[in-house]
This record gives sequence, structure tokens and C-alpha cells, in this order.
Amino acid sequence: MTTRSMTNSTPTPTSKVQSTPINQVLSQTDVPSLISKYKVQIILGIVALLAILIGVGSYLHYQGEKTKEYASIVFQFEENSLKNFKDGKMNPEDFIKSLSELQKKVTFFTGAVPVLITSADLLASKSMKAEAISLLSALRLNISRDAFFQRYFLLARLGALYEDQGEMQAAVSVLEELQGLPYKIYEARVYLDLGRLYLKVNNAEKAKSSFQYVIDNGNDPDLAQVARLYLANIK
Repeated sequence: MTTRSMTNSTPTPTSKVQSTPINQVLSQTDVPSLISKYKVQIILGIVALLAILIGVGSYLHYQGEKTKEYASIVFQFEENSLKNFKDGKMNPEDFIKSLSELQKKVTFFTGAVPVLITSADLLASKSMKAEAISLLSALRLNISRDAFFQRYFLLARLGALYEDQGEMQAAVSVLEELQGLPYKIYEARVYLDLGRLYLKVNNAEKAKSSFQYVIDNGNDPDLAQVARLYLANIK
């Protein structure tokens, strides 16, 4: 009896790596050669990025230092010139000179706005309304457009000063800008004041519209009553 030896031969499985787009790229690209070819551009890109980061950091540091410097200048002015002028220990000419120097040093520093507005109020209280108007007019040009609340208080004072000085058209212009601010503060009062000023510059139609707005949209019954009285007297 012949015995047959049977050998079950099972093929050894071969590991296969699934190809992916990145693998395909790497298999077709000589990476060291690619880096060598573009190394100048890569280095320049890294240098440019570092320069930007360093520049931004330096600018922020510079801004921080300038803010401290400006705040110190404003504080010194408030503690010396403003206080002395208020107490009668500094004459008007010297105060105006000190004020002018302050404006030159901190032209666009928003932290100076409250002190400058206070200075204008002080000038007006000492019968120096023309000087107060000059100060606020300069500040009106330099104050940030985004500083809505500061701009509101500035314009409200400037409009009142122009009216006191008899410059009605200038007062109208200021209150119209105030009316256009995105944040509404004492809106009914602004419209009532504009109505009065429109009457003074002989613009009855705009005056009527302003008074009617106070009546229709205001939430102050006293202002609404005043607006009705004005409307009743418009021919």
C-alpha cells in the first residue's frame, strides 16, 4: 500500500498598505530634493512670519507705553493747570496755553476727552464761551467716531454754546450730528431742541416734524406738552 503524503500548502498572506493620496504624493516625490529646491522660499517665509510677529508685539508694547505716557500727561494737567485755574490761581492766558500744549501732546488719546470737556465747561462758566467753543470744535474733529457716548456729551455742550453765542445754524448742524448717532440718549430732548432751533433759522417744516416726533415717539409727557405748545404757535 502506497502512502501518499499530502501537504496542504497555504499561501502566506502578504501585508498590503492601502494607498492614500498623501502616500501617493510621498512615493512620487523626493521630499529632500523638494525641500532643497525651495529652501530659499521656505526660509524667507519663516523670516517674514517672524518679522510680522515681532512687529505686532513691538507695536502693542509701544501702544501700551504711549497710553501710560498720555495718561500721565493728562493727570498732571488735571492736578495742576485745571485745578489752579478752577481755584483762581492761574490766569486765563496761561490756562489756554497749557490747554493748547495738552491738546498737541495727546491729540487722539480718548482718555483725555473727559478732562478736555471739563475744561470747556470751566471756560464757559468763566464767561469764556468762545474759547470753550474753540476747544470743543477741535475735539469734535479728533475724537474717535466710535466713541459715541463721549461724542454725545461733547456735541450736546457744543450745541448749547453755539446757541448761547447766537450761532443758530452752527447749533443746528451740531444737533443734527447728535441726532444721527447710533446710540440714542435723551432722544426726545434732542428733537425738541432741534425744533426750537429750526424755528430760529426759519425752517418751519423741519420744526413741525421735530415737534411731532417728540409727541409721537417720546416717553416724556412734559416734553410732549412743550412740543404741542410749539406746534400750536407755528403759523
